[in-house]
Amino acid sequence: MLLFVPYYLTTNDPDYAFYYESLYVDAPAGLLCGYLCWQAAKDCYEDWFAAAAFAITLAALTLTKDFGVLFGGLCLAGSLLYTRRAARQKKLRPALIKAGTAAAALAAAYLSWQVLMRVYHVVNYNTVTATLPTGQALFSSFAYFCSSLISVDLSLAAISLPLGTYLLLLLLLYALLVYRGRGALKADLPFIALRVIGYAGYFFAYVMMFRDDIAGGVYPSITRYMAAMLLCETYVFLMAWMRASRRENRFLHRPFPALKPAGKAAAALLTAVLLLLSVSTVRSFWKYDGGVAWDAEQAAGLVEEGVTMPEGETADLWLVIGGDAWENSLLHHRIYFDLVGTSARVKTYILETNITQSGQAYTPDTFLEALQSGGYEYVLLVYGDDELLEEFGDLFPELIPYETDFLLYRVATENDGSVSLAAVE
Repeated sequence: MLLFVPYYLTTNDPDYAFYYESLYVDAPAGLLCGYLCWQAAKDCYEDWFAAAAFAITLAALTLTKDFGVLFGGLCLAGSLLYTRRAARQKKLRPALIKAGTAAAALAAAYLSWQVLMRVYHVVNYNTVTATLPTGQALFSSFAYFCSSLISVDLSLAAISLPLGTYLLLLLLLYALLVYRGRGALKADLPFIALRVIGYAGYFFAYVMMFRDDIAGGVYPSITRYMAAMLLCETYVFLMAWMRASRRENRFLHRPFPALKPAGKAAAALLTAVLLLLSVSTVRSFWKYDGGVAWDAEQAAGLVEEGVTMPEGETADLWLVIGGDAWENSLLHHRIYFDLVGTSARVKTYILETNITQSGQAYTPDTFLEALQSGGYEYVLLVYGDDELLEEFGDLFPELIPYETDFLLYRVATENDGSVSLAAVE
């Protein structure tokens, strides 16, 4: 509730670009992931209230971020330990119903998102090719991880420390405050292993997605992804520390069904107050849009006016942006979302927006071949610069660097089967 309600109340429907472009989703997603991991580790099927909370958290994390499927599946697998214990206690049927409900929540959340993307003709280009990585790719990924322990800095208040320092500090605190006896460590070991698998899987999936032929070894979002995982583990640590120090009388924590009527009313009131505070906090995030909202609206408006497609069909659009692709990623996101539900969709990833620096060594001829093989119907050109004019001026004769900010071209098929670009007036 504290995650979804504030975002819902502060988002101007249907402009969901604010939700994505802010990138603030990673921090709450990391905390939500920590809550899910903690639920799995403390018996998420101990009663029906705990089982319902676990199912809702599974669905919420899956809807919030792609890694929700990974961690949700791992936590669901870990929860089967409690199902096995229930079977030994001759309570298999209710345990299976609880586990089935959780699995259904995860599947429903994932499938609903997939259905929505298809309904609105959205292209999800953040996907990892389902092939086994080579030994060289795994080695390169692991080498980058080791180097990131020193090179990637994370901030806490006014202090900035390398990622590796935070990880060592967490391990030290676990050893000194939580796992001082073998019993607690043995009980939690399966869930520790599942979290380690989740963190490693998330990291390697990200690094392999941004493989050299796409990004040239650049990993622009790795810091915030690592921070999300660190928040997840920090949440689990704090809860485990409170459990270890307070035993079963955990600090300020009782299951909602165990509260008296007055306690339930107080809990509901406190939740309402926290929601209001969250709304006001999240609302402040939207004050800065990167200065691209107006340009994105102009570009999207040009596409909506100029694209003509048969009813029910959606045109695939190659978005070309001059200048640095990473610096213009926010503009890419805004145009991408502004076109959701229209007659056109952006089908190119951020790094493909600058065809002069994409690493693919495009020439005018090979770019046309890429348009043809990819099934593109239109090209939208934004922020044309001198380099784009010098290398692709023959394809975009209307381009005047830094003056013609928005140009739309139709991909026309010639009689000989080749393609050309025709400006849309």
